[in-house]
Amino acid sequence: MKLSRERLIQSDGAVSVLVVVLGFLVGTILVALVGKNPLNMYKAIFQALSGYNIDNGKMNIRYIGETLNYSVPFILCGLSMGFANRVGLFNIGGEGQYIMGMTIAQMVALLGPQIQGLHWVLAIVCAILIGSLWGGLVGVLKAKYEVSEVVSTIMLNYIALYLSRIISLQMPGATTYKTADFPETALITNDFFTKITNYSLLNNGIFMMIIAVIVFWFIMEKNQSRVWYAGNRIQQGSSKGQRYSGGKIHCPFHGHCRGVRWTRWWYCCTGFLQVWKGTLRYG
Repeated sequence: MKLSRERLIQSDGAVSVLVVVLGFLVGTILVALVGKNPLNMYKAIFQALSGYNIDNGKMNIRYIGETLNYSVPFILCGLSMGFANRVGLFNIGGEGQYIMGMTIAQMVALLGPQIQGLHWVLAIVCAILIGSLWGGLVGVLKAKYEVSEVVSTIMLNYIALYLSRIISLQMPGATTYKTADFPETALITNDFFTKITNYSLLNNGIFMMIIAVIVFWFIMEKNQSRVWYAGNRIQQGSSKGQRYSGGKIHCPFHGHCRGVRWTRWWYCCTGFLQVWKGTLRYG
């Protein structure tokens, strides 16, 4: 019995399931404490996953499309957190990288060449580059100057937020709430997804997420020892008061931006970008 319990604790899958169950348990208790019925929460979750409304017995597949759509940025931000964690770093700067990527993407969408097939690709590529550079700042500060990635990522999140607001308000046609509508050439909408999901916002961004997951899996499974070694050298150097720079700086660089940089698709969902006033809660 003791041996089985130890195996269960050491199992990544079992621990993941346990964390989810505990999360639902705590959520249920909190909802009950504020005087609401926790059953309504589970009904809403079931409807979002299946499209079926238990109360009226009706099915609307749009809920499934919207759930898939909104899950994409969370999955991608989670990949960036997971990558950093696997190399011994703690990345809570995904939101800042995400914001900067979206900000540059909207600039390209509004000011870039309106060429079908090129416009949205250019916006995504530019967003990837700025997201990578923003995450790379954390890697440089960690490897060269021993600045805690926790402190630097939190600070850069807020710098990104207010810098994005300043830039967005300067865009042509922008208001204090939203930017001007993007041209059709900048969108990554998918008419097939729109029709089969009853006009949800599900778009081609889901394919980018799938590619990012495959890339993440390949790096983690095929190059796991190399990735861990680079991150471990950085941690050891910091603990001994040594600076570890050079080629291995790629570890914090990718650990803070590889997953998040793919999230720059979001601006294409609604055809405009909200001018952010507060954090997005994407991590």
